Amino acid sequence: MNAKHLVVFSLLMALCSAPVIAEQESTYSAAKVRDAMVSALASIEDAAGLEPAASQAMSGLDDEVVETLFSSMANKEEFITSAQQTVDRIQSARAGLAEGQAGIPKRPLRSLESLAGTPPFPPNYPSGVSYEVILLLGLVDSPDDRCGGPGFEAYEAVLAGAEAALAIGDAACSVAGCDPTGIVCVSVCGAVEAVKLAVLTARIPIDACASHGRGVDSAEIEAGYENGLSTLSDLAAHDANINGDLAAHDANIDGDLAAHDANIDGDLAAHDANIDGDLAAHDARITDQLSTHDSDIKALLADIVANQEEIIKLLKTPQGRRPGWGVDGY
Repeated sequence: MNAKHLVVFSLLMALCSAPVIAEQESTYSAAKVRDAMVSALASIEDAAGLEPAASQAMSGLDDEVVETLFSSMANKEEFITSAQQTVDRIQSARAGLAEGQAGIPKRPLRSLESLAGTPPFPPNYPSGVSYEVILLLGLVDSPDDRCGGPGFEAYEAVLAGAEAALAIGDAACSVAGCDPTGIVCVSVCGAVEAVKLAVLTARIPIDACASHGRGVDSAEIEAGYENGLSTLSDLAAHDANINGDLAAHDANIDGDLAAHDANIDGDLAAHDANIDGDLAAHDARITDQLSTHDSDIKALLADIVANQEEIIKLLKTPQGRRPGWGVDGY
């Protein structure tokens, strides 16, 4: 047995034994897996405005084929839960839209005027087909949202399940040696087209999210660029205003200092004149007082000399009869 025949044999063994093993490992039947996939696809088709081609094609597959296609799925319970979550999110989003709870951006620009009063440039968030689809799918609440979180992961799980089923179907139909007239080949290969439709439909939320995310990025980058230009322009105008104010302030200070210096010079000159006048008057009073004092002293000295001369004259009279009287010099 060559390698190609070994691959075919292994696939055929898997196709034959998969239903039994699946029932042994899990209480979730092939019908539940199919129904979960059909519900998720139908909800996506309805939200995207598509014909229910994928959901109807998947609903027509019998349990054995479904079990074979999803035989590689490790956790069927998790897949069914994720598929149900997508349905719940779509129903919740539809109810919210009916009540007008969506469509308002959550991150509006701050209502702050820039330095020069230039109004801010708001991001032109995308509101086209991609946004409308993911809004109906419950993946975003407003144009500035990006897909993410558990809700997005549920859609990714549905796509992963569809892609895994397609991989199994393609492998079974493309391996050399598969008898196209055999029962297994006919049943599995006939389901491949249905699974391809399922993959294309399950990819719609992922691709729409990617497209919308690029639109949000582009809008915010453009707004950042425009607001950056406005900020630079406002800063230049602000600097010009500051420079003008500083120049006027400097001129006012220079004028005030000049006036202050002139006032000080005038006050000092008047003070010097007052001091000079006071000193001149003081000198005059001192000179007058000294002159009067000199006159008084001279008068007193004249009186003293006269008195002394009188005394000398009296001492030389014979009446005194002092010893040595009559001697020359007395």
